[in-house]
Amino acid sequence: MNNSDPSFALAPQDKLKVFISSTIGECAEERTHAAAGVRATNHEPILFEKLGARPYAPRDVYLSRLRQSQRVVAIYKKQYGYIDIDGGMDISGLEDEYRNTRSFGLPILVFVNKDGKDRDPRLQALIDEVMSSDANATVAFYEHPTELNDLVKD
Repeated sequence: MNNSDPSFALAPQDKLKVFISSTIGECAEERTHAAAGVRATNHEPILFEKLGARPYAPRDVYLSRLRQSQRVVAIYKKQYGYIDIDGGMDISGLEDEYRNTRSFGLPILVFVNKDGKDRDPRLQALIDEVMSSDANATVAFYEHPTELNDLVKD
């Protein structure tokens, strides 16, 4: 069943699956607080690092979970992320998740760290694109990772 299919409906007791996208190492604390905010709204956060070992390529795993999600939370700080050149990629997994979020028509909450100093220019270009041309995106800024718990809940 496709998430953008109008016949797709959740019963009131069903939990939304909320995919959390960010660089994993750099945003470990942010991911923890965002996941807590999702759980506080009685929904289910989808975190790549919690999926465990899989015999599949990482891209196949995150795209599978992204397709199963109804919302996306993206957290952008300074790093653009890893580009799997051997896997034929020319963009990072972070940008790939964003591009696929758009193609799947999923609503996305984008949280951008206010400290843009030393931000990778490719990530800044992605942030600029989101802010200027993505009608499905809601963008907010944060200073400290703990803010994400309340920002996600709100």
